[in-house]
Amino acid sequence: MLLPDSIQHLIHYATVDYEKDKDIIITTVFNRGSIEDIRWVLKNYKREDLEKNARNPLKGEWDRRSLDLFSGFFDIKIDSAVKEKAIKSLTNF
Repeated sequence: MLLPDSIQHLIHYATVDYEKDKDIIITTVFNRGSIEDIRWVLKNYKREDLEKNARNPLKGEWDRRSLDLFSGFFDIKIDSAVKEKAIKSLTNF
């Protein structure tokens, strides 16, 4: 499946695979995407994939407010240690 140009431009990879890179796509869209991009993700990925991404957020890739919104949308409580590792911070590097 082809990604919309608006999402492709958010991800800084030469090629993005819809299925293989779904965690990166979901994370990037919820961090930096438009409302239309978020709607596209919600429509095109299974709820179980979205919930898995919220329960196991990518380390060092999330904005705190975006992760709170995303996990709250699915009513998922994230362990505080996992959440802190997921939040972008200069101290993560």
